[in-house]
Amino acid sequence: MARVAPRFAAVLTQKLASQAVPIIGAAAGAGTNYAFADYYVEMAHVHFGLRAVCRDYDDVQTLEEFHRLLATKKIPVNRA
Repeated sequence: MARVAPRFAAVLTQKLASQAVPIIGAAAGAGTNYAFADYYVEMAHVHFGLRAVCRDYDDVQTLEEFHRLLATKKIPVNRA
């Protein structure tokens, strides 16, 4: 029993580790999906909020003010 137990433990550990790989992959994928979805939902709120403001006020002035506010917060912006 003393000789068999360490070998059995090694095989069992290897088997459990290989079975855990898909679960770890699924958790990593779910976390990535959540992060992307959260980011794009936030960007959609900003985009459509700006569109609503641009309907009521001057487009150019609204976007210039938006970019000026972003610049004061030190957030990099790629202007379209």
